[in-house]
Amino acid sequence: MQDEKTLSVRQVTVFVFITAVAVKMFMLPSLLAAELGRNAYWAMLLYLAIDFSVLTLVVVAIRRAQCGFYELLEKTIGRILSRIVLGVSVLFLLFKLTLMLGEVRIFFSERVFEDFGWSLYILPLLALMSFAAGKSLRILGRTAELVVPFILLSMALLFVLTAGKVDYSNLLPLFREGGGDPIRYSLWLGDYSVLVLLVGKVDKGKAPAARWLIGGAIGSLCVEAFTVMICAAYGNLTHLLELGHNLGAMAQHSGTQNFGRLDLLVFTVWVATIVIKLLLYMYAVARHTAFVTTVDKPYIWALVASALIYVCSVFVLPSPGALYGVATGWMRCVALVEQFALPLITCIGALTVGRKRSLYEEE
Repeated sequence: MQDEKTLSVRQVTVFVFITAVAVKMFMLPSLLAAELGRNAYWAMLLYLAIDFSVLTLVVVAIRRAQCGFYELLEKTIGRILSRIVLGVSVLFLLFKLTLMLGEVRIFFSERVFEDFGWSLYILPLLALMSFAAGKSLRILGRTAELVVPFILLSMALLFVLTAGKVDYSNLLPLFREGGGDPIRYSLWLGDYSVLVLLVGKVDKGKAPAARWLIGGAIGSLCVEAFTVMICAAYGNLTHLLELGHNLGAMAQHSGTQNFGRLDLLVFTVWVATIVIKLLLYMYAVARHTAFVTTVDKPYIWALVASALIYVCSVFVLPSPGALYGVATGWMRCVALVEQFALPLITCIGALTVGRKRSLYEEE
């Protein structure tokens, strides 16, 4: 019988898939297209390849680790350094949460409501995130399992509504335009790094690594497919791109509006991917903070984090321009280190600590 505290192989696969599509499919294709025009889908391929390498590190760590994540980190880099590393990670995750919530705000304010009272609507979401942070990963995994069929259905409907509405000849010629910064949005990389939390919490089963990598690959292909559609629709019309998801406007630009506002319903269901990822990130913030401070009160730390995020989202970075200004500025340099360092350290630790234990047992 599976331990109640462990995740099933299927739940981890669902987490991997949702992590792959949650942020990158929601806003990044439009941002890259505005920056690089029709060449954006090539930049997205680079982003996805880099992220897949991070996923591989995480999968190896999960498979080879002989203990939990925090114990493994201490054994690898020491008690003090592990707390410094995770302290920096907490600050980074707080900004990442603010960014994801900001993108949810942009979507609803631009596509759903003209007068969107974000300062009030964010409160129930933060309350849900704080509540989930005190629960087990097993509960989050079950929640993800329940919503993923609806997410897949919404993605399929979105593809049907948009795939035939664009002119793919707009993707050519390749690399004709110059300029643009292909790594401007590097903060959107490294989404899989939060999954190091799963080390020591997974029922490994039979050959699960292949399933996890396949789940990540399928999610990446979905992201790339929608990026191609964005580039085909707006590659020559980047002035039409706006904050918010642009896939819903393709039917209008193609001259076929017979779907009404079904796309809006599809997007609203698909936002569940962002919610699941928000819950997972808040869980990480609460548990990392509890480890760093040695005060095991995840509910309290989640509430403190929610208060900080609220202040940052509503008062410090209240506009999309301010939020993206920080995200594409100095913070992206931090992202290039932070989002890859932790999976790499965890993978190295899983391989070396496990090997040392095996050698000791053989002796």
